[in-house]
Amino acid sequence: MDIDATNEVTNKRLFDYIKKNLDYDQLIWEFGIEKSPDWIHVSYTSSKENRKRVLKSVKDENPVYHI
Repeated sequence: MDIDATNEVTNKRLFDYIKKNLDYDQLIWEFGIEKSPDWIHVSYTSSKENRKRVLKSVKDENPVYHI
């Protein structure tokens, strides 16, 4: 699911909340700047153990990649 926060909640605040408080398989900081991502991608699975994998999508001269 891709999420983009609204109102007083920033994408960074939402990202940090999910990371600290919720179960997830992957949590991806999608582009943006160091202060806040453009949006957040989060996935969850109920068929196996969630990996709690945290990634950051970045762009440069090459295709998009995750770090």
